[in-house]
Amino acid sequence: MEQKEYYNVIWIDDQCKEEGGFAPGFIQRCKLRFNIHLFPFELETEGLTILENDTEHYDAVILDAKGWSDEKYVATTTKGMYEAIRRIERLAFKKCIPYYVLTAQEDLLNSQDFTDSVGKDKIFYKYSPSDIENLLKNIQLDIKANRRNQVKLYYWDALSRITAMNPKSGEIILDILDAMHHPYRYPNYRAILYYNPLRKILEYNFRAAHKVKLIPDECFVNEVNLSQCCHYLSGNEATHLGVRYGGKGMRIVPEHIQSMMFSILNIGNINSHSSELPDEDISRLELYLADNVFDSKYLISCMALQICEITLWMSKFIEDHSVIEDNEYMCKTFGKVVQSEKFKDICFIESERKKWEHKFCIATSFAERKKLIGKKVVVLSYSDNTGASASDFPFFAKVESLEKESKNGSK
Repeated sequence: MEQKEYYNVIWIDDQCKEEGGFAPGFIQRCKLRFNIHLFPFELETEGLTILENDTEHYDAVILDAKGWSDEKYVATTTKGMYEAIRRIERLAFKKCIPYYVLTAQEDLLNSQDFTDSVGKDKIFYKYSPSDIENLLKNIQLDIKANRRNQVKLYYWDALSRITAMNPKSGEIILDILDAMHHPYRYPNYRAILYYNPLRKILEYNFRAAHKVKLIPDECFVNEVNLSQCCHYLSGNEATHLGVRYGGKGMRIVPEHIQSMMFSILNIGNINSHSSELPDEDISRLELYLADNVFDSKYLISCMALQICEITLWMSKFIEDHSVIEDNEYMCKTFGKVVQSEKFKDICFIESERKKWEHKFCIATSFAERKKLIGKKVVVLSYSDNTGASASDFPFFAKVESLEKESKNGSK
């Protein structure tokens, strides 16, 4: 059976518990027509204390303009209402609680000072059917908006950064997180439609890193190569591009971020550069998820939280490492050691990069001693070549064998 959304609303009115008159019909109408469950209190202090002690349980408050504040049968004024409003507003740091004033005092409805002080859109006349209808509709709409906004506040640190990269992406993550917190609000929720957009948000993180050259240009030829970006950030060889970050054992992202990135990359790998999947790709992904995920709604929620974690980590790292020259220096090129026909005392490094900015060489004696000839190496650093071969090979390179690393289990 489909779970319906319901709303818990505190109603403070000195006549709310009367067996006849307005109260019984109002309570029933709220429940049957609007799914609003009223919790009636005769005293404002009693109702507000309950709200303060269990804020998460309640969604809104209906106040009486003139009612009993803290003691029954005491002459009523608006003083208690204003104090109640102040107490409700002080709860905003925990939860935003919308409030409304439902009054039978016609004189207050005609008072400009009163409507200005409370807000005309918050005041409703108890004996006007249209006012009651509008009150209950407003409660529904405001609570729905508040619940989504509350989720946004929970994850504001990450959502604000995701939205800054792409506004639509912020709403996508909010959709997933809102459905996680309030599943009954999304009876037709299809998790499958969100896997691919998560990859897109991963791409936006990579583009932000590329702006400061934490990821090199080679990863962004024609279109972004997400897999090579992940490998580069993880300190692996970006083998298709001939680059890596720093030397052996050096990396940008820690292992837990690496694991999250590859998980998002691999599960949403169909049509990765499109924000909306065509029907054929949806069917393929549905089959995979049906066979391996069993229609679980938890995986997409887990991955949305991972995107939040990745975005927070990446944005902080980018802020702390924004010097382009330093980041470019850490991009190391690798290639294969080849003997020089022209200069017998040197070998040169034949690049596998698409763009080769320098011609590097190393001493033949060193290459032979280390058994590097014909093997792949990574350039860790270099110095000027002042010898006779300088015109052909202006830089001497310090290298490290990639094949040796591979045998040791390092990529």
